[in-house]
Amino acid sequence: MSVFETAVFIVQNLPKDGPIKTSTDEKLNFYALFKQATHGKCDLPKPSFYDIQGVYKWNAWNKLDNMTMDEAKQAYVDSIVQKIREVQKEYKTEEWMKGDTYELLAPKFEVLGVLEGKDQAVEHPKKTENKETENETDNVETPNSSACILSDNEYADAIDDEIQSRSSSFTEPHNSFNRRISRQSSLKSSCHRLEKELKVITESIDKLGKAVEERHNLLIGLMKKATVYVLVPRVTSWKTIIFFVFWPFVTKFLLRWLRRFLRLLM
Repeated sequence: MSVFETAVFIVQNLPKDGPIKTSTDEKLNFYALFKQATHGKCDLPKPSFYDIQGVYKWNAWNKLDNMTMDEAKQAYVDSIVQKIREVQKEYKTEEWMKGDTYELLAPKFEVLGVLEGKDQAVEHPKKTENKETENETDNVETPNSSACILSDNEYADAIDDEIQSRSSSFTEPHNSFNRRISRQSSLKSSCHRLEKELKVITESIDKLGKAVEERHNLLIGLMKKATVYVLVPRVTSWKTIIFFVFWPFVTKFLLRWLRRFLRLLM
């Protein structure tokens, strides 16, 4: 087992109620180093903006850019060793690793060079009340962290609550996005209903237009019939018929007589 694999093994088996505490930035850094060391350069597409945890993890990994896998492994090991030594300054190793856990991890600690011998352990001063208050009020620390330094498989569950608390500024926009989606769905439904109503109104207007056109044509037909009735009365007297028959002859006779009369005068 390589030194890197040893470090990962320690991370996966640290006691859940141990004193190791890490900030969200440190968790993201461990995750990024693990991915860089096992996968290489980040070549995955960036998650959607509403996947807040995925965006944080992708950004952390992508920042490592061209770091080689060997460099990432070494950085991962160095970070874990540093974190363990920070804890050992305030706590005895056997106080937070007891029984089977100690027997399991002690050889691995020895590989990393951070194993404290029981006979070499010295009394570590207890944290003062002011330091406890400082740690409790420090918004960067993660108070409920268990193993805190996790491998890729365990990272998501442990960091989920911390990412959400750290990204509280994103919660409201995310909720707003959901509300916008809901409003858009409602708007689409309203538009669909309005479209149906407009279709019914359009059909009604078309029917009304056809009815008006029919009535207009009917009125024109009635007006034409009325004009014929005015010009040609239904009841024609015999005198009228005689007049229309003989008036051309009478007119011709009168014109001849008028011409003769004019000649006599001249």
